[in-house]
Formats: sequence, C-alpha cells, structure tokens
Amino acid sequence: MDEAAHPEFEKLLRDMFAAFSAKDIETALKPLRSDVDWPIELGKVRIHGRDAVREYWNDVWLGMNADLEPIRFTMETDKRVVVESRQRIYDDTGRVLVDHLVRFIFTFRDGLISRMDFGAI
Repeated sequence: MDEAAHPEFEKLLRDMFAAFSAKDIETALKPLRSDVDWPIELGKVRIHGRDAVREYWNDVWLGMNADLEPIRFTMETDKRVVVESRQRIYDDTGRVLVDHLVRFIFTFRDGLISRMDFGAI
C-alpha cells in the first residue's frame, strides 16, 4: 500500500511519541491495547500488556532520557503504520549516547496499537 498514514493514526502516534519523549507515561500508554505485544532489546524479547510496557519504560528511564522525533508516517497495510523517527538517547548529564534513525512498525486493532516491531532503515 505504501501511502501517507491515515490522519487519525498519525495524530495518535505523534501524541504518543511526544508523551514518551516527555516521560508522560500514562499518556504514552493510552493508544496501546491492554494486551499489546511489544518488543524489547531490539526485538530479541517480547513483552505483553500495557502494564509490562509501563514497567519496561520506567526501568529504561532510570538511567537515560530519550527523544523521539517522527519524520515520516506511511501506511504499509490498512492496519500497519511505519514510522521513521530520529531517536536521540541522552545520559543523566545530557550527553548524547545515541543519535540515529529508527523504523517502528505499528499494527492497529480496533483503533489501538496491538503490536509494535522494529524495521530496518
């Protein structure tokens, strides 16, 4: 399909990325289904459920800050949105640890995110 993402999906994802970058965890979690399937460790391990994602994000944020800047939203299928994003990770002193592009693939069900995957850039 590879066309611009549906405006509703794009807004939902932009809001989620902004909330994540601001460490507003409850707002960032709102678009996730309660049974969401989510990758950690670059997809080597998967966790399930909004509570598991909350716990993971809280652990990740203990030693670093992340800023996600979405660049492009593309519909891959009628239920999958690909987001290319610039990801910057900082330590607690503000030193940049990582600055690169990341591709996130979100699968939607009933208007909410049911799965997230990483894709190659």
